[in-house]
Order: sequence, then structure tokens, then C-alpha cells
Amino acid sequence: MLDLELLSWIATITAALVAIPAIVLGYLQLRASTRAERASARAYVSVRYVISKPTGKDESVYLVFRNHGRVVAENIKLDFAHETGWNHIRDSDSLPFVSGAGISRLYPEESAEYFVGTLQANSKLLQLKDTEVEATLTFSDSIFGKQSVQLLLGLSDYKYRRRSS
Repeated sequence: MLDLELLSWIATITAALVAIPAIVLGYLQLRASTRAERASARAYVSVRYVISKPTGKDESVYLVFRNHGRVVAENIKLDFAHETGWNHIRDSDSLPFVSGAGISRLYPEESAEYFVGTLQANSKLLQLKDTEVEATLTFSDSIFGKQSVQLLLGLSDYKYRRRSS
């Protein structure tokens, strides 16, 4: 028969062998959930062109910035890869996302619309219906600091949408 002291020693070693992996797994889960929580709490900014057609008027094009995240996005800027990206916007230097520090802030679920122009017969904006322009969207938040997103902007997806009159 086994000695009681030997059984106690075997039980202690077995408990330690089970506890150590459990502690390590618990720590890894805690780290993963902390990272996931930080990622879900950050700012998520999107930008897209939108067409609006007021009754009896030409279609107007807007650039719409939206913060889908849970914290404030700050210093939002949009830089086009080629200078020709701005050739369709009149007075582009006066737009806040082009000059200076950018759009100062967008609160969670807030949007900001900027008039770009109208889609008249001689408008340079018409080329956006068939092409896309490369751009870089940059912004900052209190979770991850400065972030940068590469994107393509255009109106090509609008030719398949049903438009209300």
C-alpha cells in the first residue's frame, strides 16, 4: 500500500501540472479579450461619394465622412494619390479635410457632408462615374493614435442603384 505522504506529493504535482496550463490559457484569453475590446472601441472612419438629386435640379455630389466607431476621431484628412484626384473639386484648398489639420473631430456615429459639385453635362465629376481615384484617409483617436487607410473613391457603384425622383 502507498504511503499517505507519497499520495499527497503525487496529488500536489498533478494539481500543479493541471493548474499551470490553465493559468497560461487564462492569461492568453485575457490578453485576447483586452485586444478585442480595444479594437472595438476605436474610431472607424469611412469616406464615400454620395449623389443627391433634389427635385428639379441637377444631381449633386458630396463627400461624406462618417465615424462608425465608439470614440472621437480627430484630424481627419483625405489625400489623393495623384494631383488629378482633386481636379473635379473647385476651391479644394478651402475644404477642411484638404488643408490645415483636417476635420477637427467627428463624434461616434456623426457624419459630415461636403459639397463637391454638380453632375452637369460639362462637369469634370462625370469621370468619377466610370473611374476610381486612389486616396489615403488619415485620422487619430485616443485608442490607437494616428491611423491610415488606403482606399478607392468613385461613383461607379451608383450606376446600378435605383434612384428616387
